[in-house]
Amino acid sequence: MEPSSGVGSRLGVVTLDDALARTLRDAAGRLGWSVEHARSPEEAARLVKTTTFDAKVIDYTATALLPAAFRNAHIILGGQADNLVLLYGGKRLEGSSARQKRAVFPHGAVEMLLEELARVLPQARERDAADVLLGNSNEIRTVREQIRHLARFGDVPVLILGETGTGKELAAEAIHQLTGSTTPMMAVNCAAIPENLVESELFGHEAGSYTGAKAARMGLLEAAMDGTMFFDEVGEMPLVLQPKLLRALEQRKFRRIGANRDIALRARIVSATNRSIEGGTLRADIRYRLAGFTIRLPPLRGRAGDLEILASSFLRQFAERHALGPLWFTGPAMARLYAHTWPGNVRELKQVVQHAAIVAMGEAIGEESVAAALLQSAGEDTPASSAGVPDAMVRVPRAPTPGIASATPLRDVEREAVMEAWREAGGNVSKTSKLLGIARSTLRERLRKYGAR
Repeated sequence: MEPSSGVGSRLGVVTLDDALARTLRDAAGRLGWSVEHARSPEEAARLVKTTTFDAKVIDYTATALLPAAFRNAHIILGGQADNLVLLYGGKRLEGSSARQKRAVFPHGAVEMLLEELARVLPQARERDAADVLLGNSNEIRTVREQIRHLARFGDVPVLILGETGTGKELAAEAIHQLTGSTTPMMAVNCAAIPENLVESELFGHEAGSYTGAKAARMGLLEAAMDGTMFFDEVGEMPLVLQPKLLRALEQRKFRRIGANRDIALRARIVSATNRSIEGGTLRADIRYRLAGFTIRLPPLRGRAGDLEILASSFLRQFAERHALGPLWFTGPAMARLYAHTWPGNVRELKQVVQHAAIVAMGEAIGEESVAAALLQSAGEDTPASSAGVPDAMVRVPRAPTPGIASATPLRDVEREAVMEAWREAGGNVSKTSKLLGIARSTLRERLRKYGAR
């Protein structure tokens, strides 16, 4: 099933007519809707039976694609073999509910169908920074609305709670972008910065304020200006920093080390953690200060309806980054993704999609490729032959030369995957190995191979 991106609701299309599908995708896209086009019986069966769509267009010339029970129920209600049927209205659509609203059109009356689409489908708003958190589940929609609402309260500290890989830094960046600040978000990982450097890193210092301070240096709180200061893994904040940060938060001012002049704290403070901050080493008084408003990011297993949107988006990004043609998941491959529990959440899904795309042979990402990627994510070795991977390269269609198969060396794709994860983890070996699902010793060997260490 081939999806297209969009901010608004979702339209499912069952047809063998690719031109019709493109026309519907263009029309719905102008309204901000995303479109999914089913071309096979397995895709059509899932599309008509699921509740993840707000409207569906069923082309009854493609009766071979439709499940018999669905086809028979709808023929009684107007879905004759030469008709296009638009199903819409109310909550997400059940598979064959007689309560659905219907509009029936002759197959040649596409313009009439487009007019009806424009009438019944609400126009989506323009994209904003919160839309980086993809999904249509109620849980993630609530998070996006909270982020948008916070934009007008620039001095309120925000605490983001969520399991590893749920997108806490993405949420922090969205909050920052919506404040309208022109400065980059400043970020510090509280678990990674050495305790003897943390005060200087955060507050800055004057020249000669301590041994080795040869020149004055601006700290992150000052560099953040009227933007955002992001504390990742805030539950690991060193004890020595906590009273000084609390004073800065309460008085909205601070001093560089060795200075006798106050600097106004203008930045919003956003913090994140993947564990409860109660009962840890974070003092209660600073905890209350940091949690002016709390956002809870749901785990991926709690928003299963978003999995296909996320997986398709990651696959499209991978294809665009490597100049490949369109890629998509087969029905069994998507079913395999749905069956997984995703302990690593969205981050794990992104790595699995990338791995599956690398080992797949062609445009369609099959179940075997997904199974191999899931094994790799779990840290288990998978022989290349079991996933159908050639020893030296993966052959995939490339966009610049339609109709001519070209070869992408697997080592080149692997190098980019390793280096991208290395950058995302901030150069931390443990985090990078978890992102890639490989042993640290293997990662070190790869890093040496690619000149990163």
